[in-house]
Parts: sequence; C-alpha cells; structure tokens
Amino acid sequence: MQYPLLVPSLSPRRIMKLALSIVLVGIVSFCTTASGTILYVNAEGTGDYPTIQAAIESAENGDVIELSDGLYTGNGNGDIYHEGEPGITIRSASGNPEACVIGDVPSYYSYVFSVQHSPSFDLQGVTINAAGVGVEIYFCNPVFENCIFSNCNSGVFASNSRTNPVEIINCRFINNDTGLETIDNCILSGCWFIGNSGAVYTESRGGEQRFDFCTFVGNSANYGGVIYQCERFNDAHFTNCTFYNNSASVSGAIAFMAGLPPDRIEFVNCIIANSMGSELVTDQDSGTASMSCSILYENEFGNFTGLLAGYETGYDNIVADPMFVDPGSNDFRLLPESPATPYSEPNETCPWIGAFMVEGTSTIFEDDRHLLATISPETLIEITPNPFAGSVEIRLDLSESSVSDLTQIRIFDLNGRDIRQITDVTITQNTITAVWDGTDDLHRSVSGGVYFVRAVSGSQSISQRLIHLRR
Repeated sequence: MQYPLLVPSLSPRRIMKLALSIVLVGIVSFCTTASGTILYVNAEGTGDYPTIQAAIESAENGDVIELSDGLYTGNGNGDIYHEGEPGITIRSASGNPEACVIGDVPSYYSYVFSVQHSPSFDLQGVTINAAGVGVEIYFCNPVFENCIFSNCNSGVFASNSRTNPVEIINCRFINNDTGLETIDNCILSGCWFIGNSGAVYTESRGGEQRFDFCTFVGNSANYGGVIYQCERFNDAHFTNCTFYNNSASVSGAIAFMAGLPPDRIEFVNCIIANSMGSELVTDQDSGTASMSCSILYENEFGNFTGLLAGYETGYDNIVADPMFVDPGSNDFRLLPESPATPYSEPNETCPWIGAFMVEGTSTIFEDDRHLLATISPETLIEITPNPFAGSVEIRLDLSESSVSDLTQIRIFDLNGRDIRQITDVTITQNTITAVWDGTDDLHRSVSGGVYFVRAVSGSQSISQRLIHLRR
C-alpha cells in the first residue's frame, strides 16, 4: 500500500517526494563527498564492509554509510551499538525504504540501533522491522527521514537533551506496540501512524512534542489511542493533522493525560473522525486541551466531550463530514466540496484543515486570503534542500511577464505570521533564485518546523511548504 508524502505540490500531481538531492561522484569503491567518504554495505555481506556494525566502527566524522537494497539480518545487522564520535548518517542507496529492510521476525533483535552521546544520527530511506526497539537514542541529535518502523515493541525510543529535539520527517510507524516513545522534545512532520497499539507515549517533564501534517489511522490502546502523556508540564501540539478510526478501550480515544498538572494538548486545523471506545481527550488529574479551526465527525462518544467540552462554539470548529476521497484506502485527500477547504462555507474563517489538500491544487494567496486553485504545470517552484538546516535555495520558473511583475518573496509560519522578506534574489532569463538563511526580518534564527515561501507576481501568488531543521 502506498502512503503519500505530505508535501503540497505545485503540479497536478498531489505528491512530491520530500528528499535531499544527492549526487554521487566517482567510480572507485570509496566515493568522496564534500564532507567525507561513502562506505558501502550490501545485504549479502559484500561491499566495503560485511555488516552495518563494521561500517560504523570504521566511520569517521562526515562519512555516510550507504546500504544497497535487500534484507539485512544476522550478527552485525542488528543490536548495533554506537557511542560518542563520530556522528553517523546511514541511508539506503535507492531512497526506497520498502526495498531496504533491517531486521526480520526470525532474528528479532533487542534493538536494531542503540546510539548514545553521539553528535548526530541521521537515518534515511530504510525500514526497521521486528525488533524490541527499532532505534533507541540517548543524548544525541537524531534526524529520521523517509523511514518505516514496523512490528517493533517501540519504533523509536528517545531520551534526549532538551536542546536537541528528535526530528522525524515523512516516516511511517506501522503495527508497533508503540510507534514513538519519547522522554523529551520531538518535532514530526508528514508522518503516518497506522495500526499501532498506541501511536505515541511521552514521559517528558517540561518537554514539548509537535506534530505537523501527520496522519493517525487505526491506532488503539487501553488509554490514549494516539498519545499517552505521562509526566507533568508536558505540551503536545497537533497542527494540520488527520485522525481517523483511532480508539481506546478505557479512556482517551485520541489522547490521555496521566501526569500531574499542568499537561496540555492543542489541536489546530485538525480533522478527527470516526474515533471509538471513549471520549476523545481525557485525563487522570488536571490536564487541559484546546481546539480551534478543526473538524470533528462521527466520533462514537461525542465530539465535544471530556476535555474538549466547551469548544463547540467560539473557536471556529465544525461538525461535518470532512469528505475524504477514500478513507478505507487511506486516501485522506479532500473532495472539492469538503468543508476543510479554506475560507469556504461552512469554513469561512480558517485556512485549510487536515493533513491533505484537494488533488491537483496548491495554496494560493490572493488579497492576503488563502484560496485553493489549480496551478498550471508551467509555473514551478523548487526548494533545495527540503528539509534544510542553514540556508535553502528557492527557485521559480515563471513566464517573462511574471518575472517582470514579481514584487516580493516572503516566508510565513504555519499560523500565517510574516517571518521574512527575501531580498537575496538573482534573476536569469525567466528563472528567479532566492536564498533564505533561516532567520526573520531582525536576523534572528527561527525555530525548527514548517514554513511557507510565498512569491507574489502581479495579481497572484504561489506558495510552497518547506521544513526547517533547527540544529
């Protein structure tokens, strides 16, 4: 089954793969990158090193361990341990996580990776399957991109320092006992949680978890089908997320707060539909929840009950069928008549709601209002790299008249706040290239998360989503 990456596209296709463009140079066994060496490992035990563990033990700072497609099992390809230097990047050569799998039921490792006190750990384009813990992290700076965690006791377990949040981008957590277990801060964007026995478990005193454009389907637990909070002073924020068919047998079909007060959960621009078994958000003590610009529909124990009582009026929430294309096939795009489309009856005050848009559309800003309209294939905007840490290049290919009419390129955050006007612009024929360094108009570094770049040309503007990784 295919699960789309959640990047609004500016072409008629609804999916644009969120990945870094990687150019491999050289024809010898070790290829040199700008910052280090590529160490090759093959599933058959050939390559530069026979196992992933052997490659890690030989790696130096800046090296990349690249895995060929195949199934990695046996000693050295599970229970992989790394502590301290160097920082590690491990990626599949193909970028297809379904083709590069680490772990299988007969092997069933205690963990696939255990990484401790390392300056960084980047995992890209692989599947972690059938382990006690897929990846356990202690005090390092991890980034997971385009990975699958399946059939594990816990897909990712992270006990991290609060200055280095766990960043998880376009990953899938499928059929795990717990998808993500975190003791500290985390930022997730474009992720799927499907069929887990509890999608997220947090035990973070004073921590914060942020979920942007994430989708939660068929997760079930005794308490907190989607998220179980077990500590005090813990905040969870869900923005533009879609929840469908999640359940709890005892309490909290979506969320349960078991810690001491004041735990808090916030939902903004979310869709919650067809939840079962309990009220949506509940607590053991004195947790709080808030909801705005969201759609609730056919939740078994009511829409505005439990900690969501009182949010049915005055917060721009809607009770209506969100009109998914085909939720039974995990297609949560919106039909054109969906109430989740921006600034259209009955959603007259909010931008788009949920993790997906209407197929073949992108966000258009007209008269400073969010509208949906089809962008012609001739109008392109490219962001490289995306996600990015540091600076990002924004390239627009426009007609000659559009180039001459271009008035501004600006960066906005998820709440529509104006962050930065881009003045570092180069024009070559019909191509405009701009650079954003991840700072606001006062040259202060912005936090990691989802942003939008907006280019105004004449009477129209186009926008595209970009993800800033705060390192």
